[in-house]
Amino acid sequence: MNRFTLSTIPGPPLSIDEASRTAELVIATSAPIGGVSLDCSAGAVNYGPAPVPVLLDHENQTGAMAGRILSIRSEANQLIGVAQFSDAPAADAGWALAQAGCAVSVGALVQPADLVPLDATADRAARWTLREASLVPVGADPACVVRSAEPLSPSPMNTQTATDSAPEIISRAEITRERNILRSAQAANLNTAETQELIDSGKPFDAVVVTILERMAARTPAKTTGAMVALPNNDHTAEGLIQRALEGKLTGDPLWLQLRQFGYGGNAKNGPDLITRAMSTSDLPNLLQASGDRQLAARFLEQQGGVLAAARNRPLNDYRTASTVDLALVGTATKMIEGAEVELGYVTDSGISYKPTRWSRGLKVSHEAMANDDLAGMAEAISELASACLDAEKSELAYLLQGTANGATVSDGTAMFATAHGNNAAGGLTIAGLSAAIAALRGQTTAGGRFIDLQPGTLIVPIAAETTALQLISTNLAAAVTANVQPWTNIKVEVEPRLSGSYCYLVAAGARLPLELGRLTAAPGLLTETEFKTGAYMAKASHSFGVAATEYRAIVRLALS
Repeated sequence: MNRFTLSTIPGPPLSIDEASRTAELVIATSAPIGGVSLDCSAGAVNYGPAPVPVLLDHENQTGAMAGRILSIRSEANQLIGVAQFSDAPAADAGWALAQAGCAVSVGALVQPADLVPLDATADRAARWTLREASLVPVGADPACVVRSAEPLSPSPMNTQTATDSAPEIISRAEITRERNILRSAQAANLNTAETQELIDSGKPFDAVVVTILERMAARTPAKTTGAMVALPNNDHTAEGLIQRALEGKLTGDPLWLQLRQFGYGGNAKNGPDLITRAMSTSDLPNLLQASGDRQLAARFLEQQGGVLAAARNRPLNDYRTASTVDLALVGTATKMIEGAEVELGYVTDSGISYKPTRWSRGLKVSHEAMANDDLAGMAEAISELASACLDAEKSELAYLLQGTANGATVSDGTAMFATAHGNNAAGGLTIAGLSAAIAALRGQTTAGGRFIDLQPGTLIVPIAAETTALQLISTNLAAAVTANVQPWTNIKVEVEPRLSGSYCYLVAAGARLPLELGRLTAAPGLLTETEFKTGAYMAKASHSFGVAATEYRAIVRLALS
């Protein structure tokens, strides 16, 4: 059924205010995206104290900041923000996109402890932090757009066929889908028949965009000699070329020759020198840095695991000392007798604090390597910088567990695995040994004697114990006798090569974790420059974090021999 007349392309969203350069954004909805549904009700979203930025395409760069969110409210399972596009480097670009009614994508930080099962396919984030909102060409949630502020019922723009016998209520998601298809089809110069075919196909908007791109590519004439392959969407830019070169996908002419179309000049005689000269006279270093940041982030997220499973992530705002609290002092609830006063527990600094420090590693790429377009090798080297920073985190956390005989000092002034803490077990990776470790974990109490009811979550083992640990919790073998049944199939195994072969560690499930990892930066950042004397390209990855041992009750050390 045709709900829009194709002769009328939707105009600017009605929430646009030209005088103040503001627009209402549907930042998020409760629709599951990537297996997670964000709770958009009042009180579920954290943000601030700094203004929430509006970015272009989630680029965490100052040059990509288009504006800021002035106010936020919850409305009908949606998070609505009023964005202002002024006093920002990319304000004009952001304002133009907002006027066109572009899609919106949310940058959300969700802690695992705040996820609760929603259904068989998704979890609900009961609490989450709004980091940023981005203007994007295609959003994951079709309902997240620059808000139209129009009614849900059909408007004059929504026409019905003559066969309709009764008014139809159209969902906002469907309205948004058809409008986005109209805009995309117009940008791709598709004719009316093709546009109508896409609308009537019933395909999700993401699938329709793929079809549009395929038709655009089919209509783009191919170059016959020495030409690079046609690049879809916005990849046909200087940054797109560099990203493809970093990924080893560049084809056709050398990079220095292809960059001529973007104003870098050069010819066949001096072409190999073009890269080096451009490094000092243009924005090429910035393009390399933006692509390198993506390489860093991808590798950093790829190699999570190991001892990180024992650490609670805590975002830090500066390099000042971060203090921790001892929740075990809350104590237990008591029966209330008429006229009696409530007994008070208390929360105070645990006495354990730490300061984040900066860790860095750099590399240098020679003039010759740049001239030869050896950027794919440089991309792998940049990725290794992320691995180096992550190794620093894991090494510091592993030291808290085993750097001294019984681990780091905790809030009561003794070592984490002191005998008095009751968090040591013997028996090795056997049913009896794991049973002893679980019993020790479940027996932990607060200072007032209240049981904490900890559940076993993750078993962190050294390399030599990996096979035995996986065999122990495997469900592939059926035990012949009851004594050989292993009932803890929900325990996860993480392998940490930085651990010695003497112990493995059983960590509690949930938010109560034994270690704290405070990150001033969510992932390493890349800094680049060109060496004046040699023309070499230099890159440095920096990452700031600190660690502390905070909760001995949430971990049990199991001796392997």
